[in-house]
Amino acid sequence: MHRLFIAVAVLLAASAGHATVHGCNGIIRRSTLPPDWPTLLSLVQNSFFDEQDIRLIGTMEVGEWIVIEADNAVPTDDPPYIFVRGRHRKPRFVWEFEGIDRDLTNLALASAPGIPIALARCFAWSVSHRD
Repeated sequence: MHRLFIAVAVLLAASAGHATVHGCNGIIRRSTLPPDWPTLLSLVQNSFFDEQDIRLIGTMEVGEWIVIEADNAVPTDDPPYIFVRGRHRKPRFVWEFEGIDRDLTNLALASAPGIPIALARCFAWSVSHRD
């Protein structure tokens, strides 16, 4: 019985640690644009890319905010993250991030005023865990 208790405790600790390490708890992550953002990819393409074809790598969403990671059809080493606010009204580009920084959560909070802290943390986690 004692061994079973220890095994369960270890499993619970490991799963709790995994949940907090991920950094995107409570954030909707997708590999496609959500259905209520139908024209957003073309807006992103026209505003941030020179090429005709771009590929959507993924999105992170919470409330009125969406962070889009997209790249050229021929992948680059450091695709941008594009921060957009305004799901239920005209979408507004807030910030584009390319590169690396040490404190990405605070950088996102300062560069995209009003962004939910959970989304800023998810962005920071995603950049630091990019393949």
